[in-house]
Amino acid sequence: MNNNQYSLIEAFGNGYKKFGHSNLMGRVVGLMLSNNGALTIDEICEALDITKTPITQICGRLVDLEIIRRVWVKGQRKQHFEIADDVFVRASINQSKLYLDNLDIAERHLEKFLIAYKNAVGKEKQSLKLICTRLIIMKEYTLKLLAADKEFIKSWESEKEKLPDVDEYLNGR
Repeated sequence: MNNNQYSLIEAFGNGYKKFGHSNLMGRVVGLMLSNNGALTIDEICEALDITKTPITQICGRLVDLEIIRRVWVKGQRKQHFEIADDVFVRASINQSKLYLDNLDIAERHLEKFLIAYKNAVGKEKQSLKLICTRLIIMKEYTLKLLAADKEFIKSWESEKEKLPDVDEYLNGR
């Protein structure tokens, strides 16, 4: 592994940690991104100097998240894994699922607090109004965010086609 690949792997580890995932999960993604071809669990373990059990668990989770995929390699019995073609779209969709959870929280609790607000008086009503306002903001913000994410993902495929190839990118397009 060269210094550039090592640096990328570590950067992905740190990045995934900031998103609440394990550093190791990010390192696996970084390794898969920087590798040409499919890797076995043993090869991933060797490259990252990690034991088999956590790598197996993380690869399973990354397959579930559709960040990597299992591939069959002719003449090989071991499972191989490679990065998904649309890895960044998948990561964005996975993040949007967390926003959906926030939307669910806002909607479920807003309904209850609105009923309580409607029936309250005095200081209790004043206190509930503030909570309802915050939940309305949470709900509406999340709805707009999800709509923007959906629109961006929809437009990305055509935008992706317009990207320069590596040589064009290197030469300033």
